Amino acid sequence: MKRVPFFCLLILFSSLANAQFMQIAEGPVFTDTIPGFSKILQMKNNSTMFFHINFSKGLNIHVYDAQYKGKTETNIEPAYGSLKAGNIEGIFEISGDAVVMISDVTENGILLYRLIIDGITGKLKDEKQIASLKRISLKKGDLKITAPAPGIYVRKDPNSENYAVALMNSIASDSSKRIEIVLYGNNNKEISRAYSPQLEKYKYLQYVDMALIGSDKAALLVYGYNIKQENDKEGELIFAGLDKGATNVVINELNFSNDQVIERGITRYDPQTKRMLLLTTDKIKSDSNKIRAYLDFIDPFTRKLLINKIVPGEKLKNKYSEIFGRNADYTGIPQNLFVNSNRTCTIIFEEMETAKDTPHTSIKNIAVVTYDDDGVLKSSYFIPMDHYIPGIALPSFYQSGREITGQQSLHDNQYKSNVYISDGHTSFVLLNDTGLTGQPDNITPFKEIRDADAFYYPLAGNVAVPKRGYVFGKPADKYDHKAGVFTVYDYDKANNLLITLKAEKEGPHPGVKLVWLEP
Repeated sequence: MKRVPFFCLLILFSSLANAQFMQIAEGPVFTDTIPGFSKILQMKNNSTMFFHINFSKGLNIHVYDAQYKGKTETNIEPAYGSLKAGNIEGIFEISGDAVVMISDVTENGILLYRLIIDGITGKLKDEKQIASLKRISLKKGDLKITAPAPGIYVRKDPNSENYAVALMNSIASDSSKRIEIVLYGNNNKEISRAYSPQLEKYKYLQYVDMALIGSDKAALLVYGYNIKQENDKEGELIFAGLDKGATNVVINELNFSNDQVIERGITRYDPQTKRMLLLTTDKIKSDSNKIRAYLDFIDPFTRKLLINKIVPGEKLKNKYSEIFGRNADYTGIPQNLFVNSNRTCTIIFEEMETAKDTPHTSIKNIAVVTYDDDGVLKSSYFIPMDHYIPGIALPSFYQSGREITGQQSLHDNQYKSNVYISDGHTSFVLLNDTGLTGQPDNITPFKEIRDADAFYYPLAGNVAVPKRGYVFGKPADKYDHKAGVFTVYDYDKANNLLITLKAEKEGPHPGVKLVWLEP
């Protein structure tokens, strides 16, 4: 645990007497109104980096030292210039520096840029275009259906200094050029690059997700399918693996149920069980194409599917009905997957209502569910909530994507949603909400940030609906609200330290500031 001077603790204790989360330090206030993506990295040397990325204005980077003091602020204008269709593909630490992966869709195809930022000075050390996909025109037959769009994907191994880039082009005329995987080492140099073998069996290949297995293997999961008739997909889950030093990608079909048509998915590698966990949302053909969530366990070494199980399951749904009413049916969609150190995994579910004609999303009622390595439910908690997010129709697994790319600032939406953290023993969910919500029989929609306070929910014991507390202390009056931007965060599990943003309304220039919290 980090040490803090006694006089600092004395001041903080006096202001946070009603808070479970002890504030260790805070940075200066800066504006949060500039559009773009924000991300926090807690570096291995205990310094902190805050990124704000705007595709027309460049990167603004704040570096804080191990004593939480602002060290540098740097503005970087990359050589690629202004991007009209830019996207963040990943921000992570490699060998003490920050690696920022940014893609752009152009008339000629997709480009991937890699920026290496000095972890001490915040200055640009290297900028390079490291991948590209050429634009390919669809054939007439493909125009009648939605073929998977070409894409470039980046994933880092959380347990090593390795990362990989996958290039997917389902409609490439040469089927041996439809999947390419590049594996990188801790010096940002290529250690393997290869294409998959020809895949003539399936006309379309849909990217699901990718995981790295230490420094030795990248494992890509792909849904290959054909169209028998309109909107009737028939396909298979495919494992595509690239080993360190290999010159080709190994392909295996996993004997996935043909009744399940994969919509989206995320995967994680569990070093304890040496298995990959795959969480998907699928259309079930035998059940009128209703959407269901499945948790799968895959052996990446034998390349076999071990378990295929529906989640969250009837046990949790029955528990939900007991709490929210006899006729209440839980319709939660999975948003994130966490691998625990005790051979269990935790899934975050949310009920979601989306509209695309006038884009918005309503997020309701979180379920935090833990399963053992056989997929058996071990614990579950419900958190009543109702967040209205205008301007965007969020997909399933948006929380997982946010952890890789950062949070977009749009209509104050960075204040909505929730964050789950766990040090392996104690777990919490953090979110902003009105003071009226908190129990199943009293849920008030949260729309305006001016009405919100920051809350935490401790996940412990046999209680189904945890009692919440104020993260920054109980407000002095009904006008004194204290919100956090929990969607922009990093959690240092080893030191039990949460770094996030806190809204600052007081003073001549209101905005946000970094805060370091100890749960």
